[in-house]
Amino acid sequence: MDKLYSVCLMISMHSFIQETFNPHASFVFTTDPTALTWLRLQGGLRYLLARTHRWLPQSMWWTIFMESRDPSMDFEDKRPGRVGLDPDLADLCGITEDSTVEGNGPFYECLLRKEPAALVLLAWWLGLMCYVEQWWVETRFPALCCGYLLRHEQERARVLELE
Repeated sequence: MDKLYSVCLMISMHSFIQETFNPHASFVFTTDPTALTWLRLQGGLRYLLARTHRWLPQSMWWTIFMESRDPSMDFEDKRPGRVGLDPDLADLCGITEDSTVEGNGPFYECLLRKEPAALVLLAWWLGLMCYVEQWWVETRFPALCCGYLLRHEQERARVLELE
C-alpha cells in the first residue's frame, strides 16, 4: 500500500502546483469543467484510505497520517443541524436545524455552478492551507488578488530588500 499512498500523495501535490498565481486563469472565469480537476484529485487519498484502512497501521505513512490528525476535529461528524458549525457559514450555506449530511448538495457540483456559498467555502479552505507552508501550496491562493501579502511573499520581499 505504501507505493500506492506515495503515488497518490505525489499526484495530489503535482495537481495542486501552479507555476504562478494568475487570478485571471481561475476556474471562476472559465466554463471548462476540467479547470477544477486539481481540486477533485485532492480527494483521492481520502478515498484510498477509506478502502485500505485495515492495512494502514502497517504503512510507512502511518505515523505521518496520525500526526496530521487533529483529535479535536471530527471530520466524520454526521450530526444533523448546525451543531458545531460557524453560524455565519451555516447561514450562507442554508444549513438549518433540520439539515442532514444526506441532504447537503455535492460541493464539487456547486463549485462547477459557481454558487457563492461553495466559492466562499473554497476560499476559506485555501486560506487555511496558508498554514501548511509547503512550496507546492504557495501559488494556489486568492489572497494576492484580495490585497493580502502572504507570509512567503513577505519573506521574499524582505530578502530582496536586504540584497
